[in-house]
Amino acid sequence: MISEELETLSQLTYNDYEVYKFDNKLISGFKLEKVDSDSDSWRTFYKSSDSNWITFYPFSEYHGGGQQYIIKIGLDDIEQWIDNNFNFEKEIRNLIENE
Repeated sequence: MISEELETLSQLTYNDYEVYKFDNKLISGFKLEKVDSDSDSWRTFYKSSDSNWITFYPFSEYHGGGQQYIIKIGLDDIEQWIDNNFNFEKEIRNLIENE
């Protein structure tokens, strides 16, 4: 069960996928386990019992990469999901800027 504290974290939706501002509370709250990372794209990949997750930096030109975000992609294969949604960081950035 997700605590009330996690339910209050900032959230938006991208193509029916939940996107959150990354917070370390998400790791323990959703019981995420790190499975891999990609230093070229600054992405980290996690899994939970019911979903795969990707952290990313939609404002990577900012000092330190800017605010990190995390997207919950369900049980979709991570590499295939990225191939099918290759502009997701740019499109999520546009959603954030237009909130």
